Amino acid sequence: MAPQLHRGPSMKTAASVFLVVLTAIAVLCALAPLFFLTEYPQAGVLAVVAVLAVLAVVAAIGHRLWSPQCTRTDRAAFVVFASTIVAMLISGMASATISYARFGLTIVGALPLPAIDLTISSRGLAFPRDKSHRIRAAEIDALLAGGADLVVVGIGWDSLAQLEAEMSPEVRSKTILLPTPEAIRRFQQMRAAGEAVALLLHTTC
Repeated sequence: MAPQLHRGPSMKTAASVFLVVLTAIAVLCALAPLFFLTEYPQAGVLAVVAVLAVLAVVAAIGHRLWSPQCTRTDRAAFVVFASTIVAMLISGMASATISYARFGLTIVGALPLPAIDLTISSRGLAFPRDKSHRIRAAEIDALLAGGADLVVVGIGWDSLAQLEAEMSPEVRSKTILLPTPEAIRRFQQMRAAGEAVALLLHTTC
């Protein structure tokens, strides 16, 4: 009979903490459609499917890590996988570079964001926004208050998003409205030229 591999309490505790943290992060990421696709009726279904899929993957990983047959190679592969996911999240949050964009898919740094609208501040920090065809004055004000002199707004691939009627002339004067692909190009050109510019992007129609 093959000898059983046993890990000490410290290894088990570390593995448990790591799995709990990973599960929490994964579930929050999977719930993004529910938080940021609020105007879309299918958002709840997408969120449930995503959460169940993530929990299934995490459960499979946890079962393997706790298995007596878990090898150093298994643990090393898991560490590489988890580190890659974390690096992608950091890359997306701290990168002002949009490396790829098509209808419904935007890749910020190395982080793919399917369907989710987003903002990038003048400091280069990317955040999701509520998916809506209405661009609110409060969103523009927040980006200007964060240090931007101008805000480039991508109004969608079919140009269906609009500024809300209550927006003041002063705020409008600091806003550049363009179709989404042109807005991305303008934002990256202005940022490369050293201008204090922010981006608000509607990523679908």
